[in-house]
Amino acid sequence: MIDGPEKAGKSTLVEALCLRRAYVRKWTGPAVPDDNEYLVPLQIDAKSQRVVVWDRGWASEVVYGQLLKQPRRLAGDWQTAELLYGRMAEIAIMLLGPDVETLKRLRDNTDLPIDPAIERQAFARYGQLAGWIVLENEHTPTYIATLADSLMFMATSKVTA
Repeated sequence: MIDGPEKAGKSTLVEALCLRRAYVRKWTGPAVPDDNEYLVPLQIDAKSQRVVVWDRGWASEVVYGQLLKQPRRLAGDWQTAELLYGRMAEIAIMLLGPDVETLKRLRDNTDLPIDPAIERQAFARYGQLAGWIVLENEHTPTYIATLADSLMFMATSKVTA
């Protein structure tokens, strides 16, 4: 599972992982009609011998549900999210941009109307509270390659264990 604020580099990292070992990529935007949509795919992925990388998931439901004041079950409730789904993720990475100014500079009209500083802080807090690996992406090819290599090693070690 890789989650974090917009423009943090999640998709770039997922692509780097896919190039290394045919990782399966799952896009998870807002769950429709609700977060229960995650349950069956997570159960299938947890039983699989493949390494499955999710680009976004329940952490986004919690953070964006709260920041956008959406009537979502998980809005602001990281404990329930982790109780329901966290145990099925072998590795959970909260990828933050290097700093708020970089996140602001990279934004465009497709991004959500949320202050990048508040968004970044909310994802960092979720990651810290839930025990995720919280990383600040340096937005360089070398950093992404090194991180992808490390995550690939961690994931394949867990799958073969």
